[in-house]
Amino acid sequence: KYGAQVHVVTRHEVPLAKQLGERIGRCMRELHERKGVVFHGPTEVERFLGEDKVEAVQLANGEKLSTALVLLGTGVKPATAFVQGVPLGKDQSLKVDAELHVAEGLWAAGDIATFPHDGRPVRIEHWRLAQQLGVIAAANMLGEQRRYNDVPFFWTYQNGRTYEVLGHARDWDRIEFVGEPEKGDFIALQCIGEQVEAVIAKGYSDAMATLSQRMKRSLSLEEALQLIG
Repeated sequence: KYGAQVHVVTRHEVPLAKQLGERIGRCMRELHERKGVVFHGPTEVERFLGEDKVEAVQLANGEKLSTALVLLGTGVKPATAFVQGVPLGKDQSLKVDAELHVAEGLWAAGDIATFPHDGRPVRIEHWRLAQQLGVIAAANMLGEQRRYNDVPFFWTYQNGRTYEVLGHARDWDRIEFVGEPEKGDFIALQCIGEQVEAVIAKGYSDAMATLSQRMKRSLSLEEALQLIG
């Protein structure tokens, strides 16, 4: 937008394919490429080059990119080293019960917490969920017995387009599309068999609002398609 030449170095050929699926990920990549973004990968940054300031980036595949500015997206890990006396998970998170209780007098919320959702432990790195869990933990500190019973929701803004995600599908074996992501608005239903695990959409705001409530309990693909219309 400001006239800079943008290069993206990534370990994955298709961005967000693990979260959104190959087809949607390719559409996102093609959108950015049409805007002039150049992708490099699968590869990774090997080292920075320059005297006193960055002048280039050396990639593991042998490429060298001249640049004066580097933005790193390096991921996160739970900042729980200060917590003593309770076991940590393999990912260094705190395991909480349905009321976000870790141990006597201790609650945890946000992306440091692994909590039960839909019968399985999850740790979700969405700031909106952190806000919701924080409210629940605070209420329970005051003697209430609240539990998270909402549907995880997040969005990503990509070059003028907003993609929304309902649910948290760690696995799926099929994706059912309403509309075509290559052409415009669409809804994609990530399913295991005939069970909807998560929904991805561009547009379809009314249907997404309806699904955000209906997905608080088990939802079949057939019913989801009926709700979408």
